[in-house]
Amino acid sequence: MNLKISLLATSMAALFGVSAVQAQSSLTFRDSSLAPIPLDITQPLTFAGDGSIQATCLFQPGTTVCQGVVPSVSQQRPVVTLSVTGLTQDSQGRYEVNGGQQVAVTRSVTNAADVCIANTSPVAGASSWTNLFGPAASSTSTVQFAGSGEVTIGLRCYNQSGAAATSSQLRFMVTLAPGANPDLCELPADPLIRPQGFSRYVLTWNDLFRAGPFPNIVGYLNPVGSYTITRSFPGVSASAMYITVPIVPEANKIYKFNHSTAQAVAAANYFGGPNRAGGSFISISPCAGDVRPKSSGSQDQLLKVCRSGLLYEDVFSFTTKDSAPSSICKLVPGQTYWLNFMMNDPATLVNSTTGAVNLTQTACDQGTSCETLIQVQILD
Repeated sequence: MNLKISLLATSMAALFGVSAVQAQSSLTFRDSSLAPIPLDITQPLTFAGDGSIQATCLFQPGTTVCQGVVPSVSQQRPVVTLSVTGLTQDSQGRYEVNGGQQVAVTRSVTNAADVCIANTSPVAGASSWTNLFGPAASSTSTVQFAGSGEVTIGLRCYNQSGAAATSSQLRFMVTLAPGANPDLCELPADPLIRPQGFSRYVLTWNDLFRAGPFPNIVGYLNPVGSYTITRSFPGVSASAMYITVPIVPEANKIYKFNHSTAQAVAAANYFGGPNRAGGSFISISPCAGDVRPKSSGSQDQLLKVCRSGLLYEDVFSFTTKDSAPSSICKLVPGQTYWLNFMMNDPATLVNSTTGAVNLTQTACDQGTSCETLIQVQILD
């Protein structure tokens, strides 16, 4: 504990005397009912430039409360233990989980707590790990992981003696679900399936829409494009890049992706405007990075209806309903597919003479970084 008393340093030195304070190992206020405060003589007593005294007191055992300041506290600070079972740890001690996986996390608290505060980093990385827990001695929460990458959950409990210096923590490494391998593709080779020279960004549903694991959705528009990768401006260049996201469609559903021109959306923490607008392309395919252009005359439904033209204020849909007309892309429920997004026009990417793929082209209205806004609807 640091004591800061706003008096002139010279006056305080005269009042107490540095050597006297050290010798007595306590700080005493004259004509005060406050008992002498024992000091830790291993720590320096200093005078700040503003006339404040800084000293370190001796704590009541097991607490961060100075002796002599308040009545003795006999209670010890809470000790928190977090644990999981049935998970494998990597070389860095992180538990390995899949995006969308649910994990039972047990929390045990000794030295009774009055309240426990939970934290997650990043905040959207795990759900059901709420901000405030009751002080139960032992309990279990089911935590669901979204996105990909490292996620840390922590818990710190308090009572009248204070809390541990830091939170108790568990670290997790979240990866894509088994079977979602962006390097596997059984379609015939094509310059615009995983095009050479393009940057590939493999994301989860939550990375893209901040809604948790698929098929969770939110009711507002979300930016998809340059901003998505860094969640900052200007973001990556829209040239020679695509975003690919694995999903497993459910039976008897219609999935609609409503596109809108770039505009500020406070709920999505996005503040782009018309200068960020552009045309976008979307496809749904068994292959990650299938950015082949739409071909309305093709007999292959993947090329005919399972991809868009260049979209602005438009809708792209697909379904798992058997009764749906042939004009909408039909998918097999329970199978892994890849949503591919690109701020570019695939119909003009390949040079018809040389076969070379253009690595500088974008469909941005201005500059080379832009987004479209997408609101997802899932209908029965």
